[in-house]
Amino acid sequence: MRSERISGLDEEQLDELEYRVAGLLEKPWDKGAGRPRELTLREALVVTCGYLRQNIIEDVWADIFDVDQSTISRYITLLTPLVENATEEDRPTEEDAAEATRDAIALVDGTLWPCWSWDGEDELWAGKYKTTGHGSLIVTNLQGRITFVSEPVTGNRHDMAKLKGSVVEEILKKAGGVFGDKGFIGTDYITTPIRKPKYRKLLQWEREWNKQVSSFRAPVERAVANLKTWRTLFTDYRRPLKTFKSSFRAAIGGDGGARRGGVSRHVPRHAGDARAVLGIPAQRGGRDGERGRAGIPAGVRAAGSERRSAGRGACAMGAGPPMNARARLTGYNRR
Repeated sequence: MRSERISGLDEEQLDELEYRVAGLLEKPWDKGAGRPRELTLREALVVTCGYLRQNIIEDVWADIFDVDQSTISRYITLLTPLVENATEEDRPTEEDAAEATRDAIALVDGTLWPCWSWDGEDELWAGKYKTTGHGSLIVTNLQGRITFVSEPVTGNRHDMAKLKGSVVEEILKKAGGVFGDKGFIGTDYITTPIRKPKYRKLLQWEREWNKQVSSFRAPVERAVANLKTWRTLFTDYRRPLKTFKSSFRAAIGGDGGARRGGVSRHVPRHAGDARAVLGIPAQRGGRDGERGRAGIPAGVRAAGSERRSAGRGACAMGAGPPMNARARLTGYNRR
């Protein structure tokens, strides 16, 4: 049996996990007397990690190993907390994440770990995803290497609500600059795409801005996708709700991509530096990530005025960088 395909761990990793878990057991797995276990410790770990990796129903695991479903359920219940504890050192810590992102560009994204719709657990409903689950924030470097994954919270909390006052906020404020999606509009240290105003289309330079911000954000999107190869984080979590956090930590610890590590790119440490990567000065905060009108250079205001539709004189002008920076983005300088 190719355990790597089933559990997501190669032979060497399984050896190490078996050693760590054996040290956490109160009693030896194989007592050498009495009724023997239906599965060896290694097989039971393959089942436990495989359940996290594949999220296959327990009846199927029972057929694979020719045991009862109740046996599979019992081993998963017993070993998941032990795998959680055994992989603690493999999960990114707050201190390591802060050090890895210090003075460097960081990427942040929020995601949902779906679960069953439990009766009486209305706070699990995530309107953005139209399903129930728990949400976390993922922080990576520009290469997409995961530096931190926040503890899961109920799905009804928006990305900004998860960020405010959290460990992730402390980590990101130590970075040289941060890229995020539109869910983080409103912070003064995260560079985000520009949201389309209600009464006009995005200007060409705004579309180019969004395109470049999205290209810088791509590695964190891939990192989230890699995490969700542990299918218990991607498909509905079926076990009792109280067991989710333990399973979540075990999956994050077992994931080969969620390893601690430094970053290779360093820039001066202040919030505007993420925009400097694009060759554009930092914008002032404002509605939908735009500048206040008084802070917009006259040339940009004039260019925007030409785009206004008839009868929409009161429509807010789209904010933008100075003309020379805008020309670098769009390839032309409007007069």
